Amino acid sequence: MTEAVWDKLQGRLAEAAKESFTWKMAGDLSAVWRRSLLHAWLTADWAAKSAFYRAIGVLLQKIENFTARGESKKAAAKAPEASLPVARTIGLTLLLAVALFLPFLRFRTLFALIAFTAVFLFFRRVPLRWPRSGAFVPAILFLLVQFYAAVTSVSLATSLFDFLIAAAGFLYLLLLTGTIDKSGELDSLVRVLAVCSFLVAGCAVYNYYFGTPIGELGKIWVDPNTNPDIKNRAYAVFDNPNLLAHYLVLTFPLLLAGLGNARRFSERIFFLAAAALNVYCLLLTYSRGGWLGFAAAVCVFAVVRSRFLLLALPPAGAVLYFFLPATVHQRLANLTSLKDASNLYRLDIWNSTLDLLKDYWLYGAGLGWRAFTRVYYTYMRNSALIPHAHNLFLQLLSEMGIVGLGIFLWLLLDLFRLGLKLSAAGSRAVKNLGAGVCGALAGFFVHSFFDYTLWYYSLAIFFWILIAILLLLEKLVRGEDG
Repeated sequence: MTEAVWDKLQGRLAEAAKESFTWKMAGDLSAVWRRSLLHAWLTADWAAKSAFYRAIGVLLQKIENFTARGESKKAAAKAPEASLPVARTIGLTLLLAVALFLPFLRFRTLFALIAFTAVFLFFRRVPLRWPRSGAFVPAILFLLVQFYAAVTSVSLATSLFDFLIAAAGFLYLLLLTGTIDKSGELDSLVRVLAVCSFLVAGCAVYNYYFGTPIGELGKIWVDPNTNPDIKNRAYAVFDNPNLLAHYLVLTFPLLLAGLGNARRFSERIFFLAAAALNVYCLLLTYSRGGWLGFAAAVCVFAVVRSRFLLLALPPAGAVLYFFLPATVHQRLANLTSLKDASNLYRLDIWNSTLDLLKDYWLYGAGLGWRAFTRVYYTYMRNSALIPHAHNLFLQLLSEMGIVGLGIFLWLLLDLFRLGLKLSAAGSRAVKNLGAGVCGALAGFFVHSFFDYTLWYYSLAIFFWILIAILLLLEKLVRGEDG
């Protein structure tokens, strides 16, 4: 009954919106954009036409042939889900366990679990089928550039260890995209990520009210002069409120996608509760970069999903701002203030990093925060020795040089292209999840102007999970699933 009333109300609102001048203008602009040369360039899969892509396809095909055990694809496609091999079910369960416990386990444990799953699937010859996507080209090139930055680093041993984080994320991507064959299994992955987000946010809220105050852990996270009313910040299992905010920004658009794709009323209630707790927890982090990333994520999700959602954003934002507590208004008021210690701290780091890049812009100093610290020490303008540049793009330049940054931007652009393409061509469920990933990537992009988070293993692996979801959507849309 409630669902029918909501659908009827939504239909009437949509009809009213379509008669407005704003809706028609947005439609005209959308039509002009689709006819533009820039749109044609962005939607073309140039990497799929390259020789490197063909080599990747040959390699994937050889691995698939090895794991197929001589079974025909036609027979495998007709096999009912209940008769799937036990080994495949075990492997899929292990992969979902990695997603569920990603923020809670140490990196060595996660790496061992991912490696064990890979060995288990490979030697049990569980059939693996990968999507044939041009996005593999910039993803693999970025991994190779990271490896080069590690072996040529000023701190070889520590950089090689940091490379294991990227390697674990890419291996996990391969296992997810090769093993998951059904839309229901992809839905299970999204549900597991939602449960994980709910647990992390719940843990953060509990710690905020009953745990150790952040002021005792790191006074630099709270400036009492410009934010006298902020006594604590949520940090959960990340031990840093900015890292927690980044995680919440990545997960919130996926929660919206899960809410849109939920089939049962109880499932919708769970996704709605998880999204609400996510937003509340994000406010408690008092991370301004996280708030800006969140705004970007929601806007891009709305743009990709529907114009109706986009029209609803301004009034929703105005209402939300009215109900925000005074501490949040105070924090936002100091967003560009040069009296705020956090702003001055970042400006000093960025200027010092720019001095460093005058000597290392071409090849970089090496992968990882230890290599960066070793070089940054001779360029820093104050006495604060920091592990990273607090800016993703400056950090990648300092680690891997101009080539590494260029390939990473290519990867981001290609992922946005793929997400928009899938959202335009896919079903309602594909459009929701494609919009969710595009929103998460937009939040990642904006927040990365103020922080660098790929050094933290769980966030780095989560970035590869977003890529895996897009590749799986492409696999399902093309009918390459089992």
